[in-house]
Amino acid sequence: MKRKNTKNPHNLSPREQAYDSLLAIDREGAFSNLEIQRALSRSLFSKPDAHLYTALVYGVLQNEMLLDDRISKMTKPGTRLDFEVREILRIAAFQLLMMNRIPPYAAISEAVALCGKVKPKAKGFVNGVLRNMARQSDQLKRWQASDYKDAIQALSVRTSVPKPIVDIYARAFGAKEGVRELMAVNRPSPLTIRANGLKISRDDLLKELANEGIEGVKTALSPSGIKITNASVSELTQTQAYTAGLFTIQDQGAMLIAEALSPEAGERVLDMCAAPGGKTTYLAEMMGDQGVITARDIYPSRLKLIDNQAKLLGIGCIQTEAFDGTARKAADHEQYDRVLLDAPCSGLGIIRRKPEIRYRFEFKKQRALIDMQRKMLINAVDALKPGGTLVYSTCTVDPKENAEQVRWLCRNATGLTVLNTRQIGTADDQCDGFYYAKLVKNSAQSK
Repeated sequence: MKRKNTKNPHNLSPREQAYDSLLAIDREGAFSNLEIQRALSRSLFSKPDAHLYTALVYGVLQNEMLLDDRISKMTKPGTRLDFEVREILRIAAFQLLMMNRIPPYAAISEAVALCGKVKPKAKGFVNGVLRNMARQSDQLKRWQASDYKDAIQALSVRTSVPKPIVDIYARAFGAKEGVRELMAVNRPSPLTIRANGLKISRDDLLKELANEGIEGVKTALSPSGIKITNASVSELTQTQAYTAGLFTIQDQGAMLIAEALSPEAGERVLDMCAAPGGKTTYLAEMMGDQGVITARDIYPSRLKLIDNQAKLLGIGCIQTEAFDGTARKAADHEQYDRVLLDAPCSGLGIIRRKPEIRYRFEFKKQRALIDMQRKMLINAVDALKPGGTLVYSTCTVDPKENAEQVRWLCRNATGLTVLNTRQIGTADDQCDGFYYAKLVKNSAQSK
């Protein structure tokens, strides 16, 4: 379904653009990060307006279930809302209940004006609901778990995480820690970068960035990471340090996965699902750009992202190749010293960065992903030399795609030893949720 812009996209207000983008995400399946990037690239927003637009889109997505719950308290039982009207009410409700710096009259008047453009007959209804919400805002901001039938439903509504995913977090982290993790999923994701060790040290990069007005601190877990404290992604990509290939924008959790593989100079490495190339290029940097990395992806167009990033960073040891990782390649048999399988997954570890993922999760789709992961795991082991190292990783927290897959692999591929596993959480605000398992293929299995 093609959405209809409220007017010329270059003249949209932040709230109008937020409405347009949320329709694209909620109704058409767009990804929030790409939709926001698209909208900002086409807009004429000032910096404050760009921040407001971004805050509205992410804020509504992160709190969608809670906002719907509050809206339902302002309408008669059984009231059915048009999709467009509900989206307008969500945007306004987020401002009234969760953005203290927005005057209520501004949120309400802008919502009514927008409704007049897309659903004129609902203007009076929207005005009445929002004025009533503004009058009762203090009460609506207070959280009462007793309003819900059980603790799971209360936590689900409060965090805007569907109940099946609440259950997954409980299985992954335990009941108490699972609550702590869920309470963190709507916090802003940290912005981290990775120093390109081929060109500069982390300490020297901090100095270079400071000269350009960019402030940062060393990450606690990765020896190559820097957490940026005063700049956005777009501002970072405009720095001389970026254009000189001195760093890559990457989450610290992704850095830890590449570090777990710990490749050495001169080795042959296979990255089975490499695009867009953040982990691949880090592997090359750790190898001193000496050796060969075969970087594969099923989509040829995505391989260009790896090639472009490698060129920017001054890396020459990466060879890209379009290939489906679920298919066995006979020529791969025991050819690689190390294999990284960063497998397609449900993405439940990055819902802080892509909040819409939580509303799209389906067990049927997950079962298909699990089958795909298993085919790739068998092929990864086949490609590994005796004595070689495999790292299996995902950006989800579900044990079905993580620890249970590793146990399945060890039952179905002989001669593997699990060296260590790690489930990375988000509650400490250091990185997104990742999982990895590091395995070695025993030399005795050589044929």
